[in-house]
Amino acid sequence: MKLIWSNSPITYGKSTQPKQNISSPVPPGIFRQVRSPNYQRPSVGIRSKRWPGVAWKKAVSVLDLPQSVASTFEVLALAHSGTADAPDQLLSLWSKCLDKTAYRVLAQTLLTAEAIDDGRRRIWRQITSLDPMEAPQGLIDLGMRVLALGSAPETASAVNENLESICVRLTNQESELATAHTLLRTLPRCSSIKIKTNLARIVL
Repeated sequence: MKLIWSNSPITYGKSTQPKQNISSPVPPGIFRQVRSPNYQRPSVGIRSKRWPGVAWKKAVSVLDLPQSVASTFEVLALAHSGTADAPDQLLSLWSKCLDKTAYRVLAQTLLTAEAIDDGRRRIWRQITSLDPMEAPQGLIDLGMRVLALGSAPETASAVNENLESICVRLTNQESELATAHTLLRTLPRCSSIKIKTNLARIVL
């Protein structure tokens, strides 16, 4: 059984379209109110109806994939806000607002050429925190594409840390064999000896 690779138009960090400035179609005030240094989060916490989640959820309902990706970049540009248990609350809230489209939007954002390493790392953390979680084959496919980028060492390190726990979720020998072939195919593309060693260890 051959592992089916994603049909995403982005391959190994290279976009099929020329680079362009990404602009969000969401009314800028929706993001600006959170970015403002004078913005006060409601004392009742992130789940308050006055928190931007309500506006974001309404906006998401009219966005297509490129627009959702552009808006995700807007959220990534906001200041980090969170706790030790929930270190990226605004991005987590945005992911929840994306609902059933969350994995597709976050995966596309992760691989977009304009994404920087820190943003990719944060996106990967959201992807692996989604509930329900994406099937292991999809996560492995996505992770291998990140490792092949060669320009996102922090994100690659995060993928490497999660990889074994994702692989153990494979449910049959056929998918395990296909995944082993995928890991071996990706191994030469990795620039880190540590990651190469881990891929080889998982395969063996």
